[in-house]
Amino acid sequence: MSANSFQDGNIHLWKADLDTLSPSRLYPHLDNLEQQRAQHYQLPLARSRFIASRGQLREILSLCTGLPPAQLLIAYTPHGKPFLPALPDWHFSVSHSCNLAVWAISYGREVGIDIELIRPELPLKTLIPRTLSPREQEALAQHEGDPTSLFLHFWTRKEAFLKATGEPNFAHLPQIDASNPNGQLSLYSPQSNAWNPADNWQSHSFDSFPNCVTSIATQGPKPIIQL
Repeated sequence: MSANSFQDGNIHLWKADLDTLSPSRLYPHLDNLEQQRAQHYQLPLARSRFIASRGQLREILSLCTGLPPAQLLIAYTPHGKPFLPALPDWHFSVSHSCNLAVWAISYGREVGIDIELIRPELPLKTLIPRTLSPREQEALAQHEGDPTSLFLHFWTRKEAFLKATGEPNFAHLPQIDASNPNGQLSLYSPQSNAWNPADNWQSHSFDSFPNCVTSIATQGPKPIIQL
């Protein structure tokens, strides 16, 4: 796989059950800091999932870039967004919920991804006013299906957007609107007291695992998602 595979706006996605991956095989892919982080986990299951998530990311990036997994230098922005300093055209995002993980890779365009398990015990009455825009709240109030599923469609689209932009300020979630069925995101401007398109940013949900909601966000034309 090379950059040519990502032409025409392709975004390649991988998914896995972290508990089915081999931490012992993936551990050598990690750099020193990642190995130190892994050792700080007290619970073996949490440690294994961290190693699997990071090691698998490095294997995927190696497949895309042609570099050995352990030689990939992954740095972080001040807000914690990971990137490849030596390969700035490659963009990636990772998300996991319990044992389920998804990885998104793109070339030449920012990308963010988020996955959430549908949990019926989510405190929607508390979360809705804190995280949804007025239009999203109205859509949820009129929705006749499962409210948790629709809530998570809005939530994951917004989270994916924040991860793609590298500005994970969750206090701004109500100022992001992801209710447009075409995927176009809108942002609220306090200065003009109006909702405006988010500079051609869009977010789309897709099926990855049963009983999950997964969304990606990117800037530009609607991406071709290859899972």
